[in-house]
Amino acid sequence: MPPRRRSASGCRGVWARSSGRFDAEIRSGAHEAARAYDAVAWRLGCSRRTMNFHAVWTREQAEQLAPPSPVITREQHRRQRELDQRLLIAEHDEALRLEWVRQFPEDVAAMEAFYAEKEAAKATTKAKKKASRDKRRTESTARAEKAGRKEEEKKNDAGPSTIVLSSSFEWTSTPPLLQLRLGFRVG
Repeated sequence: MPPRRRSASGCRGVWARSSGRFDAEIRSGAHEAARAYDAVAWRLGCSRRTMNFHAVWTREQAEQLAPPSPVITREQHRRQRELDQRLLIAEHDEALRLEWVRQFPEDVAAMEAFYAEKEAAKATTKAKKKASRDKRRTESTARAEKAGRKEEEKKNDAGPSTIVLSSSFEWTSTPPLLQLRLGFRVG
């Protein structure tokens, strides 16, 4: 017997229409075909009026009519078993922790004190590092300013004719020219 020719869509049981839509067909008993149709119609979001079984109200009911392939089901079951095992382990650990807390409250207090002390030491270390960093920044800024002043002095250095004003000189009153510029008189 010669091999069957595939349809224009390239998939078995699927035919392309001239409108661009596709039709699928599988031959089975009428009841199984109706269940498969309803499951697919539900997944595609078709109206319940177009379904064969009108009592389908949820996705789970539609999938029960035509369950997914066994490969998908096995993988989902394996994942669910793993999640259930992790949940059981977590619940068991929590139950043991609560029992330990109930039986040994002094250990809980000691552990809380230990971690509080550790946090305090961490905060102290962090504050010391911040202070050291701020000090280094200040020193670095001061060195940069000092270097800038020295560089400015070198540029402005006029030799022996440089005039240095004494810091002991004081004004006893505001000079008259300054008074006029400021707009007031000292009386």
